Amino acid sequence: MRYLSLQWIASSFGIPYATDPAPDDPISISRAEFESAYDEMVEAGITVKPDREQAWIAFSGWRVNYDTVLLNLARFVEAPPVPWVSDRSPLRPEQIYSLRQAAATRLGRTSAKSKRRRRPRDSHSPLDVGES
Repeated sequence: MRYLSLQWIASSFGIPYATDPAPDDPISISRAEFESAYDEMVEAGITVKPDREQAWIAFSGWRVNYDTVLLNLARFVEAPPVPWVSDRSPLRPEQIYSLRQAAATRLGRTSAKSKRRRRPRDSHSPLDVGES
């Protein structure tokens, strides 16, 4: 359930995501890309699920939980191009979340927090020793 940590991070920046996607919702990885990676793993001697169809269903069924969150976070932190993450963008324009939107979300939360009681400007910090 590591995808929950990605969702938690996305929530803290106000990045929207589907909270309960269907296992067959679209993802950014194509079946052809998956097949290619599957073949590479077999050629490298890596143990894979013997039933390709079941492997695809399992992979895409889990990926859908974090796909757009991962892609938006990669964009957000300007991750270098790597396959299946920062080499693509979310499926639909409405799923793209910008740095500007995140900043506005964070500023909105910060301004709500800033209404807390603050120390008066003329009061001195304990670190101001010897200054008057």
